[in-house]
Amino acid sequence: MVDWIFDSNALTAFGTLTILEIILSFDNIIFLSLLISKLPKNQQGSARFLGLIGGLFLRILFLIFIIWIINFTNSLFFLINHYFSVYDLFLFFGGFFLLWKSLIEIYEFINSKNLKNKIYFPSFGSIVLQIIFLDIVFSLDSVIVAIGISNYLSIMIISIIFSVFIIFVFVDIISGFINSNSSIKMLSLVFILFISISLILESFCFYISKKYIYFSMFFSIIVEILNILRYKKYINKSNS
Repeated sequence: MVDWIFDSNALTAFGTLTILEIILSFDNIIFLSLLISKLPKNQQGSARFLGLIGGLFLRILFLIFIIWIINFTNSLFFLINHYFSVYDLFLFFGGFFLLWKSLIEIYEFINSKNLKNKIYFPSFGSIVLQIIFLDIVFSLDSVIVAIGISNYLSIMIISIIFSVFIIFVFVDIISGFINSNSSIKMLSLVFILFISISLILESFCFYISKKYIYFSMFFSIIVEILNILRYKKYINKSNS
């Protein structure tokens, strides 16, 4: 099972896959940060741990399941000039859920001033379940990448475990930054919106390269960070 540790090609595949898993976990970290911020402070750590651990086990099971059904390419039904498979349906419903969730979050964010006198925390269980479900949805591309890069199931599983560990370590830092800067939070929600649309379109075989979405997101965040730094410098000068 671990004979690959003596195979230079397999080790190269492991290193490449691990890096890609971390990069592909970026959107997962953003939405995880937004979800956890809705809970009281004393529940956020437990929700993050349970959600990520539950998502990790389901992601591994999902990986094994995908490997099992990857040869089952038969279409289930025909609709709107397109033959839908199980993979297409997962993309569609996963993307639709993200679309609905991001629109709700954007609406609540825009109307937060009207809701500032209402203190509302969603249930602990609902947040944990959403974290688990979103972890599976966001892991779809990384699972496909894993299957495409390596033939060793153990390499895939170790890479997935490592990417979840990276999320666990950095989610607090990213969450604090996002929630302390409202403009960054809105950019993050719009980023999730774009991801959801790309998943839905992909279910109909219309492909939007993720690199364009990631590039636009990173560029927008860099510009916004520069604006934040400029504003803070202006405030400091005004107070001095």
